Amino acid sequence: MGISHTTPSKNPKKGTVKNLSPSKDYGIAIGDDPDDVWNSTRTACVNSVLKTFKAIKAKDDIEIEYKYTPEISATKYENLLYNKYSLSLNAYKLRFRKDLIALKNPKTKFAFDLMIGYLEFSDFVNLNEKDLISKSQKEKNTKLLDDQLKNKMGKQFPTNINQIKNQNVFVSEKWGISESAAKIDPEFDLD
Repeated sequence: MGISHTTPSKNPKKGTVKNLSPSKDYGIAIGDDPDDVWNSTRTACVNSVLKTFKAIKAKDDIEIEYKYTPEISATKYENLLYNKYSLSLNAYKLRFRKDLIALKNPKTKFAFDLMIGYLEFSDFVNLNEKDLISKSQKEKNTKLLDDQLKNKMGKQFPTNINQIKNQNVFVSEKWGISESAAKIDPEFDLD
């Protein structure tokens, strides 16, 4: 008897298709080296953030002592972002885009706060996406939500039974009990 050798079939069975497909690290195509894709993405991220930090520092009219240089800031931010989102390239890219928009927005002052040390990089990376907008935008959003809620509610209902004004029904409260109930109960004699 000889040793039999089985070669993989050209048409895989249904159960093995999952095994042949790439891992679910969305964003890396078949045939791409994951390390190359990650390295080029991380380098692009550092360069973009570095450009943003340098622009913020160049716009600064007042000479302030920065705790971190733009180079250190960019590297520190990217390392923390990579540590948090290293399992999914798409999640990494998505969060990076949102962070970059927040860093470039002069109303948020995130880039400035990070470089002077007022805001820690780990705190910035761990912020919720809804916290990446400016305070004025948050106020506008809450005002819009309140207005929409008021419009949806429509008519305001009375909070007290005495506020009901109807010609057919007249109800008033007297010491926490309605007048009709007081007439029924002998304990609550109105005379």
